[in-house]
Amino acid sequence: MKKPRKNKKKILLKKIRRLHAIVSMVLFFSYVILSVSYSPEFLFSDIKSKFSALADEAVTITAKVLAPPIKPIVSITGTCNTGEFNINLTWPSDENSTFFDIYRNGFPLVTGTAFNSYLDTNTTINTTYSYVVTAHGPMGNGFADSDSVTITSPQLCGSNSETPTITLAPLSPNDGFYTILDTTRPRFSGTTNIPYGIINLQIHSTQIIYGDTLANLNGYWSWDPPLDITNGVHTLFVTVQDPLDSSRTVSGELYFIIDFKAASTSTDDNDNNNKHAQSKEKATTQLPSTPTKNHTTPAVIPEEKPELKPVTYSLELKNDSLVQGKNLDTIVSIQELDSKYDGRVAALAYQVLDAKGNSILTNEDSITLAAGENIAKTVMLPAYLKDGTYKLKTSLKFDTFIIEQERIFHVTPKPFLNLGGSIFMTYPEFLSALGLIASISLLLLLLWLFLFSREYWLSLHALRQITEENLASLGLISLKKRKY
Repeated sequence: MKKPRKNKKKILLKKIRRLHAIVSMVLFFSYVILSVSYSPEFLFSDIKSKFSALADEAVTITAKVLAPPIKPIVSITGTCNTGEFNINLTWPSDENSTFFDIYRNGFPLVTGTAFNSYLDTNTTINTTYSYVVTAHGPMGNGFADSDSVTITSPQLCGSNSETPTITLAPLSPNDGFYTILDTTRPRFSGTTNIPYGIINLQIHSTQIIYGDTLANLNGYWSWDPPLDITNGVHTLFVTVQDPLDSSRTVSGELYFIIDFKAASTSTDDNDNNNKHAQSKEKATTQLPSTPTKNHTTPAVIPEEKPELKPVTYSLELKNDSLVQGKNLDTIVSIQELDSKYDGRVAALAYQVLDAKGNSILTNEDSITLAAGENIAKTVMLPAYLKDGTYKLKTSLKFDTFIIEQERIFHVTPKPFLNLGGSIFMTYPEFLSALGLIASISLLLLLLWLFLFSREYWLSLHALRQITEENLASLGLISLKKRKY
């Protein structure tokens, strides 16, 4: 006797459900086991990235609902000025936008500007430039990108950039001479017409800060001081050097005032008011009288440029291109050292930053200063580090000095699966894809069980067949044979 077709469908669905559950569990546990064996940090990082992607979208939507910046409508014009081609960008002001970032050909050109216009003078002949302006709103992650605008410099008008130039972007509107800042840890930035120029920076504060950074292809650079700067008048000295020609240098200065008034956390209202008043009075006494607009002479003459560094050292990478999973071998060579610091104990910190400036890892060693000393160190990079461009920053700290150096290195993917031609998949990409497939499979399994929960419950009960043996085991019937 043939079984009804309906029963065949139920049996088929039951087999599919079982197969789906088995496959989902195998995929999930394979993802967890392989990820942990590869690197436990990778598992946590991959799971965090998947959840953070959803969280970032939620935050962005909320920010746009509350106070979305208006999409900038950028106008672009080009003019010839004494043989040089200048590009002027303008866009309407927007009360919902607090600052703007400008990108040229996909790379940062200016960040954090509060103005709604920009004049780009770092151009070359017969070159096409594309600009995108990003408006940032007060809600943190709220932003709006403009449409890309493009212009091409002419053959006869453009500058050949023979004379090096540097521009320090003001971080906020100033009083005519000083840039006034209400933070003790400002980010300085600017542009130069030397692509990949070496930027040397100096600030005299509580500690004497020497910093080095690199400009990008557009000549854009930015630098974050490694410590808080005290209230008062300061001068940032910047020198740009051509990496291909050390004789091509240009210097600039930025006079700025730190006017930061920290709020007291005392629970006593009287003490709170007194401390706040004293802090305010102290900060005010350190500030000069406010210069008038277009003031050509500072109210307080800024200090002269500091003398040479007490220590000069170089940072070299044995290999600036690494395959995923390899470590970074570095050598710090102390080239020149003031004799009074010979034998002094110093701290040498290593920090790896990604393309967005986020810290990947930090490490600090204690060293003894000695002229001609070569300090070799292997920086242990995470095995799950994604391919891309990274920056290694070293900070030499002793007495009141902090001396920084930076170098760029690249991480290339390690092929794991060759999908044909030039298409391949790395091992981290394989694990991440496996985790995504396992997550989707588990979600589908939960959805399946939710939709067919009743039928699934009935199918479990149908596994127990109603037979005389089962009924007898439950004591419902007796299997004793009748005697005739």
